[in-house]
Amino acid sequence: ETGYVLEISSLIVTWSGVILTFITLLSVVFAFIGIHEVRDISRIHKDVSDLELKIKAEVERIESLKQLSEEQLRDLTEHFKSDAQTIMMATYYFSLGSNSYAEAKYRDAIMYLKKSLKYLPQSTDSLCLIGRAYTIIGETVTSDKYFQKALEIDNNCAAAYRGLAAWHRHTNPEESLKNAKLAVEKDPDNIEMLNYLGVLLRDQNYLLEALHKHLEANDIKRNPDTDFFLSLLYAEENSLGRARFHINNAIDQYENDDEFEKSKPVWKELAKWVSILISEYQDETTEKKALSQLDVVKHFIDTERTKIVVIGHVKFLLEGIKKSTKYVSESLRRVD
Repeated sequence: ETGYVLEISSLIVTWSGVILTFITLLSVVFAFIGIHEVRDISRIHKDVSDLELKIKAEVERIESLKQLSEEQLRDLTEHFKSDAQTIMMATYYFSLGSNSYAEAKYRDAIMYLKKSLKYLPQSTDSLCLIGRAYTIIGETVTSDKYFQKALEIDNNCAAAYRGLAAWHRHTNPEESLKNAKLAVEKDPDNIEMLNYLGVLLRDQNYLLEALHKHLEANDIKRNPDTDFFLSLLYAEENSLGRARFHINNAIDQYENDDEFEKSKPVWKELAKWVSILISEYQDETTEKKALSQLDVVKHFIDTERTKIVVIGHVKFLLEGIKKSTKYVSESLRRVD
């Protein structure tokens, strides 16, 4: 019995050892697994922390960009307001200057256009119109400076070449014609450039070429000056029906400020003079009526330059329709 007890005791001890060993092995396994889990958790925690820092940095960057964009938007808004004000004032004074020029108030035009330049100093439109106003009042040295300044800003400025053509017209016909051709080359669809080139060609007796230039202008857009020039050329070649058609169109358009730009009154009155001389119904009073109309024309001649241009038109028409030398002289005397 004692032996049996010892056997049982020995067995218990043996199994206890086995169980203890098993438990120990399980503990080691769980401990090993736990260490890896801890490492994985630590690694995940670090990754999360790094991501959190990156997100925080990105949020701070976005906030910084937002603040910068708001500041830039405020600056652009203020800049836009300033630019809009500048453009508005420049346009206002340019409009006053253009209207004064059309009304033959050349010194007023110069004053307003110079104010426009204070707001937009690179405006070739203002520079060229100032130059033309100075040319008309006879201050050609000053006008040349404005045309050259416009060309410094834009070497393709057609208005500057047109201005130089007018500047040279009565002193250097070849240079004048060269600049007029450049103006048309730079702006081939501009009816003013085409018409002025036509007038200069007519001055140098290139009548067919002049006619073609005015017809080109007429094809682009109706304009009273175009019709006026065409009437003179058609009258010269004795196409009086066409001449009457165009001079009547010119008069109607000169009187229509709503559709056409305002023109100096002298041109409308000169057109009426042409209409009298080429009227279909001629009698012994026609020439006297024409002389009386020239007295009206003279009333609207505002500068020496304008008078020279008027005399050129008068002389061309009278010689073209074969009026007597005596009548030509009397007509020129009326406007001189």
